[in-house]
Amino acid sequence: MLNLQNYYKEGENLVVNVNVQIELGETYPIFICKGTNVFYLAVENGKLKIVRHEYEGRDLFEGEGNEVQSFNKELFIQELNNITQQKVIEDANEAYLVMPAGTIGFNKQRAYNYATTYASQHNPFFHYYQGANCTNFVSQIVSYGFGDTENALLNTSYRVTSSWQGNGSGGTTNWVSVVDFWNYMCSAKSLGPVVNTRTTPTVGCVMQLYNASAAYWKHSVYIYAYVNGDYKCAQNSADTIRSFNDYAALGFSNRRYFVPMYFYE
Repeated sequence: MLNLQNYYKEGENLVVNVNVQIELGETYPIFICKGTNVFYLAVENGKLKIVRHEYEGRDLFEGEGNEVQSFNKELFIQELNNITQQKVIEDANEAYLVMPAGTIGFNKQRAYNYATTYASQHNPFFHYYQGANCTNFVSQIVSYGFGDTENALLNTSYRVTSSWQGNGSGGTTNWVSVVDFWNYMCSAKSLGPVVNTRTTPTVGCVMQLYNASAAYWKHSVYIYAYVNGDYKCAQNSADTIRSFNDYAALGFSNRRYFVPMYFYE
């Protein structure tokens, strides 16, 4: 049985998260694993093609290329459509996602504009937590990414909820706390932001970092670009742009990621 968790557009690929429940000897296709499988789909000659398959952080596409390429994609898409009211749409140029009714999609260009504008200077519209502003800043990026237009003023057009919001006086714990922010974003909800957790980084995702000596998740950043083989991260506290590879030297031993997808109004 395939249980669709979510899917979203990433670059030229459609990323599909599927939970697979199987009985011994009934695996389909033969290399698929029980649990959450992540498939990256692209359009080739007007049809969807699997270009990557991840399971628990491992890339199963490598070394399994023949099996992946021979996978019956039509039956796979048919099964996905059977278990969701959302439809995977095939287009000659790209694969894309029909957003659920009543939602606003996350705009990575808006998030990029905000992240690069306010990484080194804080937005006066919001309270600034000296030395502890990282998650407050990332919440601003995500909220602004759900705004209405790409060209809106950088101090307007945010989307928030009663339990996730910030202003000039401060923010809720879900807005400013590293752990509470993660738990809120990744929780199931019928109002507010919906995200997709990942095992690997990508442009447009939030990354949180674990400090082993302190023994807790300590820092939030936003990955806004990929340049010369390295991800670029906008952060506060310190207020700067860092390379992805810099964080290991700063004492962070583990990472986790989510991609903002859409906002239920």
